[in-house]
Amino acid sequence: MDSSLRFVEKLVREVKSMHDEAGIPLHSYHFGGDEAKNILLGAGFSLPDDQKELPFSKSPACQKKAEQDHSFDIEHIANYWAIKVNKILAEHGILEMMAWEDGLRGTVKGHYVTPSVAVNFWETLYWGGINGLVDMSAHGFDMIMSNPDYLYFDFPYEVNPEERGYYWAARFNSVYKVFTFAPENLAQNAETSTDRDGNNMTVTTPDVPMPKIRGIQGQTWSETIRTDEQYFEMAFPRVLAVAERAWHRASWELDWSPGVQYDVESGLVPKGELKDDYDGFVTALGCREVPKLEKLKITYRVPPPGAVIDSGILTANSELPCTSIMYSVDGGNSWSDYSDPVSVDGATSVLVKSASSNGKLDSRLVPVSMN
Repeated sequence: MDSSLRFVEKLVREVKSMHDEAGIPLHSYHFGGDEAKNILLGAGFSLPDDQKELPFSKSPACQKKAEQDHSFDIEHIANYWAIKVNKILAEHGILEMMAWEDGLRGTVKGHYVTPSVAVNFWETLYWGGINGLVDMSAHGFDMIMSNPDYLYFDFPYEVNPEERGYYWAARFNSVYKVFTFAPENLAQNAETSTDRDGNNMTVTTPDVPMPKIRGIQGQTWSETIRTDEQYFEMAFPRVLAVAERAWHRASWELDWSPGVQYDVESGLVPKGELKDDYDGFVTALGCREVPKLEKLKITYRVPPPGAVIDSGILTANSELPCTSIMYSVDGGNSWSDYSDPVSVDGATSVLVKSASSNGKLDSRLVPVSMN
């Protein structure tokens, strides 16, 4: 609708004016564009065409617009909108438009007048995402890797029914999994991770030059988040692993090499270098960085410990160094510090938990099997 464009024009003008007044140039503007399709999803995109409800096609406003403006294609309404918004940005001197790939798929860089157009790429690797990456890049767009199977933080940290989050694209996104994500060589991730259901992947690097990867972005979608504490728990410390991957390229990140095939047994990724790099990162994270989060009152997720009981001896550890581990043999009524393997012989139940260095944050409780 024309009124929508007038709203966007005023919004851009006002935001640009605030930036100018503050002396902070506004060079880039994100217009959205996610999932703007002429379909009500129902069970998903696999619905037959005759079952798609086509809400845009049934809209009187869209029907009238199509009659008046033959460039208006209801089936590609997101593309129409993107091009119109892009012209508004250019008229206000904004040099770059950013968007989720849905809004730009079906167009090419030449359709836009801003010098730069960047895309948040959010296809999963195991559903053929590498082909989508190549396709979007070939159309001239800069790519911001935003892959849900590695970089969505509304997913659980680990596979456990007590861990909150969706799992439509990944059953879990742990700190380690985020850390191992190789943004510039997408196929490589098939060697260091599995698909959503825990199955091995086989991915071959397409026979084209490496796409133009501008950066990576972590996403914490908030529709299931109700408090600041829940948000902080989902975002931190995973966001620090994103920062680590974004600021430099590690020695274990391999070059984009057309024709090279990766799977969990390909043996191409130097695992020793990856382990050393992660060990250094997670040590700095646990011993140096999360105490800073505590001072900022950021209620980050404290990972629960892993623990086993063998012949009456409790052995436990934590994935986050410098994190305290505690155990209880009376159902959580009292807790003891854990430092070394300890006898719990005679106990009928054992619980373990981890605690932040300041003692204000706890992990979830983990019952340990007595077998």
